[in-house]
Order: sequence, then structure tokens, then C-alpha cells
Amino acid sequence: MINDHDRILDLACGPGNVSRYIRLRRNVSITGYDLADSMLEIAKRNVPDGTFLKRSIVDFEEGSKFDWIINAFGFPFLDRGQRLKCIECCSRALKTGGHLYLSFMDGDREGYEKTCFTGDKEIYFIYHDKKEVLCELKKNRFETIDEWELDFYEGNGKFLKDVVFILRKTA
Repeated sequence: MINDHDRILDLACGPGNVSRYIRLRRNVSITGYDLADSMLEIAKRNVPDGTFLKRSIVDFEEGSKFDWIINAFGFPFLDRGQRLKCIECCSRALKTGGHLYLSFMDGDREGYEKTCFTGDKEIYFIYHDKKEVLCELKKNRFETIDEWELDFYEGNGKFLKDVVFILRKTA
């Protein structure tokens, strides 16, 4: 669904893996936001023609509008209030008819966890209720184009349910 010449904002871009994947397949303009200087440096190496900035995904204003916003890894680090602010910012930053890719872990718990990608280090994760998120998205003029759930096995006997939405901003 991403077209050449689209303007893309990658929220919580980390090392730019998603941006790099898209940029290798499409001639697009990439902007990424993250709060970790080390991740931004890696993202700049992974997508040399991208723009990567130290900015919050919860409180940002954009003068220019994007065709796509990708939020693949941001929600697990946001509480409910921050989640709503992020959705509101996304609605303001997207063109009418623009798209939002959003993924998060479905549930109602939070706390420190070890994961397959953190080794022995624990990270604080926040799960989000799919129905609540969908309601907030609708209130902010997003309609669902596609959605799916992925069972993710952590290797420690835990299964997580990842929710993925592709949404369109309506008028």
C-alpha cells in the first residue's frame, strides 16, 4: 500500500529497521523519531537519506503532513494517557486519507519482562486492550482497513498476542 514518493513518519524508530525495509522497496521520504541517541545513530546509518530526530512519540507537532505513520514498537512503552496523546498526534500529522500502521501487545498488564530480544535484561512493557485502542482510534477519525493478530512465543512458555492495525484517516 506504500507508494513511491510517500512521506513516512516512523515513530519509536529504534535502529531504523522498519524504515530501512520500506526504503529498500520504495522511493519514499523517511522521517524517524526516537528518544535514544544510540538508536538514532544506527538509524542514520541504516537509512542514510532519512531524517532521524530525537523527539517524543507522545507530544509532537508537524507542520507538514505525512502519507503514512508507522508505529510498530512504540505502544509497549506508553501508558494509557500517553497512548491517547500519541493517537491524537498521529491524527494531526497525517493527511486525510493517509494511513497508520500500528502494532501492540493485547492485554491489561504491565511490568518488567525478559524477552527473546533482551536476553537476561528486563524491560518494562505495557499491554493495551484492543477494544479500548480501537475506540480511541475511531474517536480520532481512523477507520480500520485491515487487522490481524499474531501469537508470539517468547521461549519461556509465554505466548503474547500482538495486534496489528492498518488504518486510514478519514475527513
